[in-house]
Amino acid sequence: MIKLSHFNKAQQLYNVLLEQITDENEEAHLYHMLGLINDEQGLYSEAIDFYKQSIEIKQKILSPTDSNLFVSYNNIGLVYDKIGEYAKALSFLEKVLEIERENGSSDHSNVDVTYNNIALVYNKMREYAKALYFFGRALEIDREILPPNHPTLVGEHAKALLVFEKALEIHQNILPPNHSGWDILYKINRNVYYSRGEYSEALSFYEKAFEINKKILPPNHPSLAGTYRNIVSVYSQTSEYSKALSLCETALGIYQKSLPSHHPELTTSYNDIGLVYTKMAHRSKALPYYKKALEIRLKAFPPDHPHITISYNNIRGVYHYQGEYS
Repeated sequence: MIKLSHFNKAQQLYNVLLEQITDENEEAHLYHMLGLINDEQGLYSEAIDFYKQSIEIKQKILSPTDSNLFVSYNNIGLVYDKIGEYAKALSFLEKVLEIERENGSSDHSNVDVTYNNIALVYNKMREYAKALYFFGRALEIDREILPPNHPTLVGEHAKALLVFEKALEIHQNILPPNHSGWDILYKINRNVYYSRGEYSEALSFYEKAFEINKKILPPNHPSLAGTYRNIVSVYSQTSEYSKALSLCETALGIYQKSLPSHHPELTTSYNDIGLVYTKMAHRSKALPYYKKALEIRLKAFPPDHPHITISYNNIRGVYHYQGEYS
């Protein structure tokens, strides 16, 4: 049902089943599925509540290292990541890693994914050394499951840019050109250059990531829109606003085709378009996009969420410029 996007019907069915069952395992599973349904729709607060209910039951009836707990911890961690609560995201993803280590997981790809997820959270927190460390751990697993004769993997204490260069060298020897591992490395590498104000270098890595995603993802995949948005950030910094606006609109079109109309990811594109118009001094054009972003964020996030504050500040800035102070 979820794959067919019949979210409402699925949710109604699971709610009916919850009233009928007495088995705690089944109850935990149903709460987990309700979490998935809300997660897919971008209803993150509701998703977290359902995941928490599932976890609470599982913690009572399962071993602390049971794989069912692993799945719930992973999902709730990824939701916290989506709403920018990175400390909570790390807390749950680290529990996933602990369970995998306790179980001596034979499925190395699962551990590899967890290391990558943790690396990406640290990357968003701009803790690039930690991000690279966990990405390096993922590469160690790649070395175990890929053919032999690989170079020495990245050291966790090396200086950031030197490590990135080494990581690139390693990737060239062990990964095919379109492997998703390249995209992860580019995400980390480009942010280092961007934070240093080296926008041409950052743009180079953004474009490389885009070429990989374009080959491995369907044309309307949300992750492809995210790659467009990364390129927009560089064009905005270099004052190439026409290029930025064109890519913003492309990203928004992808989100509109692939996500529900109330999904929080849409707000990132609305906000991006508003910001570009603001930088172009077309504030009257920016205002409706800021308002659309705020409308969705008020429904998706708690009142004190920083994204809501950002939206209010953006709108206030437009009105202030127009002399409408009340």
